Amino acid sequence: MKSTFGNRLKVSVWGGSHEPCIGADITGLPAGFAIDMNRLKAFMKLRAPGNSPFTTKRKEPDIPVPTAGFKRTDDATIVTTGETLSFIIENKDARSRDYSLFQNMPRPGHADYTARLRYGDELNMSGGGPFSGRMTAPLCIAGGVALQLLETFGIRISSRIDSIAGVENDSDSAGADVSDDIAMTILDAQRRGDTVGGIVECTAEGVPAGIGGTMYDGLESRLSEIFFGIPAVKGVEFGAGFRAASLHGSENNDVFYLAGSEIKTESNNAGGILGGISDGMPIVARVAFKPAPSVSMPQKTLNLASGNQEWLRIPGRHDPCIVIRAVPVVSAAMALGLLDSILLINSDVPEDRRLFGLVGHPLTHSFSKEIHEALGEYNYSLLSVKPSQLSALLEKRFFSGLNVTIPYKQDVMAFCDRITPQAEAIGAVNTLYREEVTNPDGRTEKLVVGHNTDYDGFLYAADRAGIDFTGRCVLVLGSGGTSRTVRKALADRQAARVYVASRHVPEADLAIDTGFVSYEDLPGLADEIEIIVNTTPVGTYPDTGRSVVSLDDFPACKGVFDVIYNPFRTPLVAQAEARGIPATNGLPMLVAQATAAAGYFLGTPGAYEDRNEEIIELLRHKMGNIVLIGMPGCGKTTAGKALARVTGLKFKDLDDEIAAGHESGSIPEIFALEGESGFRDRESSVAAAFGKEHGQVIATGGGVILREENMQALRQNGTIIWIRRPLEELATQGRPLSTGEDALREMYEERRPLYEKYADMVFDSTQLLGLLSVL
Repeated sequence: MKSTFGNRLKVSVWGGSHEPCIGADITGLPAGFAIDMNRLKAFMKLRAPGNSPFTTKRKEPDIPVPTAGFKRTDDATIVTTGETLSFIIENKDARSRDYSLFQNMPRPGHADYTARLRYGDELNMSGGGPFSGRMTAPLCIAGGVALQLLETFGIRISSRIDSIAGVENDSDSAGADVSDDIAMTILDAQRRGDTVGGIVECTAEGVPAGIGGTMYDGLESRLSEIFFGIPAVKGVEFGAGFRAASLHGSENNDVFYLAGSEIKTESNNAGGILGGISDGMPIVARVAFKPAPSVSMPQKTLNLASGNQEWLRIPGRHDPCIVIRAVPVVSAAMALGLLDSILLINSDVPEDRRLFGLVGHPLTHSFSKEIHEALGEYNYSLLSVKPSQLSALLEKRFFSGLNVTIPYKQDVMAFCDRITPQAEAIGAVNTLYREEVTNPDGRTEKLVVGHNTDYDGFLYAADRAGIDFTGRCVLVLGSGGTSRTVRKALADRQAARVYVASRHVPEADLAIDTGFVSYEDLPGLADEIEIIVNTTPVGTYPDTGRSVVSLDDFPACKGVFDVIYNPFRTPLVAQAEARGIPATNGLPMLVAQATAAAGYFLGTPGAYEDRNEEIIELLRHKMGNIVLIGMPGCGKTTAGKALARVTGLKFKDLDDEIAAGHESGSIPEIFALEGESGFRDRESSVAAAFGKEHGQVIATGGGVILREENMQALRQNGTIIWIRRPLEELATQGRPLSTGEDALREMYEERRPLYEKYADMVFDSTQLLGLLSVL
């Protein structure tokens, strides 16, 4: 027997609890998608039986075995072909003899009676047959695949136990963790031969606004359909759910506000769905499970053969609480419902126009998704593809446009039908797009064209920063693919001399370029170098704060271009800014090459170049940090929380983080035990950790400016705001160094020059808080 869900994405589960095997068929997946089988097996293990004292003793390894619709690249990875993807799971520990009694004595709470009415006596109902919770195993296979695919859209799903038997779960962590009270509740029911039910809460973050439709095509309808397909589910609610029935409209309505460039709501009673369509907030659903009906205590039932009511005791191995194993099942169902809705929206797009994205490995962090989707023309995916998976992705040609980053800028050239002269001259491709041509026989086809827009991005960023290469001596750090692009641009801009510093010079480059030098050669060239371009990854997030050279060694330098964009302010850029010479990071280059690529993707070259500055500003706002400095007690925490609310950024208090990292949890206690130097060491460690992250409002301690290393860390992604407040108004309670008016004044006079040195902006505390109160 087979049961099928979905419209664009169709998922069929088949088999029965005590059949030789069960399985899932998935139709509608894009070709070329790489599935990490190790991750899928780990996900399946979360619902497998026999792994907890609260689950059945039946032992099933639940290893998914792919049988069709894939190409295998290695033992850990399979790649979809676009055909129906099929999996099976062997049932290894079935005991059908436990169920022979129920042919004429239907178990209370089970489908024995209704299944007999609908399908007749021949249906194998051993272990619940196709109605069993065992059938959630193939559902989890399909859902596990969907979870991996949704991650390429930036969507992440997690589930947790909300409550069991009416006992609220104190644990907020995702997964099947439960509080001690819940554990005792389950064990007590188990000792009595009874069972308990509960509620699983599932959250999907990163779902773009606009997914879904009206009425029966709405997200709530689609998700509820698959949630109710999970055995034992008796209720589903979204957001405030049934609680909304007791609220007034003014209480239940979620108020909109603008967080940077994003529209958000102050609350989420709608659960991320309005009118059946996602609003961009997290989708929150709660799914209620009844107690498992298989209880071992005696129950009355009807003997269908005799017509008499008789006592029945159910033998076998059963879960005292199915909610524990239902947590991954709910995540799987959410993933399938969302993926079907997303694919359905895109179903009217021609087959070769469905995928835009970035290909590379690894993709630890990229702003490309934000840049391309800011254009509002298409969804954009980050595709971390292993070398063994690259050909499977490109040969199928299931894409409209791809950007390419390390290490594949040269590898992808072999898959191109045509390479543009610009890319050919550089010897690297970072953009793949489709070009329609008509053959001599009149047939049309779409070729794959390889181009290089890094070239355009580099020159745009250099011009924007006022860096002129003409007639200048330029030092290029690094000899990789980006270095090739830079050297082509420098030649076209008629640089007088170009040196390329590299530890490993390719033989092919040595044959055509005599400007290669080692890093040991640089001191002898220092007086010649007028512009430095860094193309190495040294200093890239998360290993920030590093540089292969220092401007101190190049007295004639008149300009710096660091292609690194994460962090925004690398040591080279910071040193250039301190010297007042033109400098840029790689963000403008990244944006300009992306908008240039978008024009080629959509067949309108040059159409989006006027969006560059808008998107650069958007990213700086969204990804940058606001760092608040000032005297202890000046209001940094209060202002920081208000700024976080207005901007939509995360709020971080460095002193709170320092206290949380100490067993005492107290700043005064740290001072008492370790002295000011011990506290400052902890402060430097926390500043380094948070300074390299993005999208935060950071409230610092008053003395964070005392160490240059702290400010370097905080400035790499941050705008520094000094909050001033009259000394007599500073809060002093609980502040170890703010003891006495004279000491406070002396501290201020010592620190004031440092606040002035590092501040990008200065606000009076009353002025700032007043402004924030009306926003």
